[in-house]
Amino acid sequence: MITLALGIPRSATTWAFNVCRHLYDFQGLQYKIYNPTDYLQMEELIVTLDQQEHAIIHGHDLTPNLLKLATLNQVRPFFNYRNPCDVVVSQIKLHDLDLETAIQITANAYTYLEPAMAMPGIMLIPYEHATSQPESIIYQMATKLSIFLPLDKAKEIAEETSYAKHKKVMDEVNREGAEDVGTLYTSSRKIRFSETHLINDRHLQSGKNGRWREELTPPEQERVLERFTPLLKALGFESDIRAAA
Repeated sequence: MITLALGIPRSATTWAFNVCRHLYDFQGLQYKIYNPTDYLQMEELIVTLDQQEHAIIHGHDLTPNLLKLATLNQVRPFFNYRNPCDVVVSQIKLHDLDLETAIQITANAYTYLEPAMAMPGIMLIPYEHATSQPESIIYQMATKLSIFLPLDKAKEIAEETSYAKHKKVMDEVNREGAEDVGTLYTSSRKIRFSETHLINDRHLQSGKNGRWREELTPPEQERVLERFTPLLKALGFESDIRAAA
C-alpha cells in the first residue's frame, strides 16, 4: 500500500502524514517514508519508486507521474486544504516571505485542488476539521486505508499527533546537537526538520483559524481578499469574508 499525504502547504499535511505513520505502525507494516520538497524531486521519486512496497509520500506537488501513480489500486490519496488567507500568513512566518510572494505561492498551490479531486478515492481534509475533530478524521483516514481502527486507538493517535506532542518534536529540532534532524535550504532560509516526523523548526505557529484577520494589516487584508475572494467563496469561507468587512 502506498499512501499519499498531499495538500496545500501549511494545511496540516504533516499532521496527516504522521497519522498515516501511526496507522501503518498499528498494522505492523514495514514501510518507507518520502518527502520530496519540489516538483522535480516528486517526479524523480515516482519514477524510481517500488510500487509494491509499503510507503507514505508527503508532498505538495501533484506532478504527472504522481497523478498516474494515484490511479493504481494500492494507492490511497489524502489532500489537505485551508483558508488561503491563513496559508499566506503561515507562509510568511515560516519562510520570511513578503506578502506578494506568499500570495503567489498560495495561489500556485491551489491550482492542484482540481487534479487532486480527480484522484480515485481521494479524501479531502479541511484544516478546520483536522484541528477541531482529529479523532473523527483519523477514524475516516483509517477506513480509507482499509484499517478497522478501535475508537480508543483513534483517541491515542489523536493524542500522539496533538499540538502539544508535535510542539515537543519542534522544540527538540531546535535544540543544538539534536539527533534525527535534517537540513533543507530554501531561497529564503535554512530549515531544520525532524527526519521522522517531518516537523520543522518553525512548524507550529498559532494554529488559529482566521488568524489573517488579526495578523495582517488592513491594507494587507484588502490585498488577500482582492486575490482570494472567489476561492474563499468556492471553499465556503464567506463568513470569514464578512468578518473582515
